[in-house]
Amino acid sequence: MSQQKGSIYAYTTPAYRDTRWTGRRRGRGLIKVGYTRRDPHVRIREQIGASSPEKDPYTLLLTAQAVKRNGKTFSDKDVHRILRGMGVRNVHNEWFEARPEDIRSALKMIDARSVRKGRRHSRRKRKPAPFRRIKTAIYASLTGTVFYAALFPEQARAAGSAVLSLAIDYIASGV
Repeated sequence: MSQQKGSIYAYTTPAYRDTRWTGRRRGRGLIKVGYTRRDPHVRIREQIGASSPEKDPYTLLLTAQAVKRNGKTFSDKDVHRILRGMGVRNVHNEWFEARPEDIRSALKMIDARSVRKGRRHSRRKRKPAPFRRIKTAIYASLTGTVFYAALFPEQARAAGSAVLSLAIDYIASGV
C-alpha cells in the first residue's frame, strides 16, 4: 500500500469573508488552514456540513502539497506556527486573520527552512558562557588596557588582573 501525501488547504466562508480583524493588523476576512490526505473539497464539506443552505458555502483559496523540496512532509500545524510567527492572529483553532498571500508566504518559508517551535535554529555551536561574557566585555570596553593585553599578553598577565588574564586566554585561544 503506497503512502498518500497530504495537502494543505485554505478556505473562507461567506460568514467570515468580511469579518473585520481585531488583532494588530488591519484587514478583513478569516481563513481556515487545514491538512488532509483526501480531496480538500470533500474535507471542507465535512467541516461545513451538508445541510448548508447556501449555493457556494465556501471559497477554496488555495491548495498545496504538504511536501518540501527535500521530500519531507509537513502538516498544517507547521503552517500555523509560521503564521503566528509572522504576526498573523490565530482567532480560533485553525482560523486566522490572514490574506491568501500570508498563507503562500508561510508555505514558502516552510520549504526554505526547518521549522522548530516557530523559531529558526542554527546548527552552529554556541561558545561556552564564560567566553561569551568575555567577548561581550571586550567589545563593550575597547579600552587601551584590553588592546594592550592583546598586543603584549605577557606584560599584561604580569600586571595581575584576573579579568585581563581571562581576556588574554580568550585572545590567545584564537576563538
